[in-house]
Amino acid sequence: MCGCSNNLDHARVGFSVSRKVGPAVLRNRLRRLFREAFRLTRERLPKGLDFVLIPQTGKEPGLENLKDNLVTLTRNWPEN
Repeated sequence: MCGCSNNLDHARVGFSVSRKVGPAVLRNRLRRLFREAFRLTRERLPKGLDFVLIPQTGKEPGLENLKDNLVTLTRNWPEN
């Protein structure tokens, strides 16, 4: 995950899913899962940041696991 300041009052998310992860069906599924995890945890994430999520493997994580990891990874991110 990468991030930078966006000078807005809300967080935004982007995705970069390489072909190395797997076929298009899997890549699209991962994007949908990550998007839903972001939507469900948006209020608990730091405001004013853009995040780029980059899946590294073709394994499909669970939605609850993704939600917990997003909050954990951004916990120490500086608030703007």
